[in-house]
Amino acid sequence: MRVTYLEQIIKAMRARTEPENAVRRVLISRVHKLRWCFWHAKLEKAKTRMQSILIPCRTIVLETPGIAESLAQLEYRTR
Repeated sequence: MRVTYLEQIIKAMRARTEPENAVRRVLISRVHKLRWCFWHAKLEKAKTRMQSILIPCRTIVLETPGIAESLAQLEYRTR
């Protein structure tokens, strides 16, 4: 898995509503923290960060139909 690919998926999200923008901002922040964990060889932290990325992907999809496809791609790549 490449962190750059996750960042590209998130940047490509077409957030139209405020909840979708909020989800996008949270995911950008979490992927940035994930990159830091890999860079500093903090693998346990990286595992926790990956799980924290999956939470919005699984719970917010129903509430944000505009970015559901991107969230599904993100979830697939972080498994």
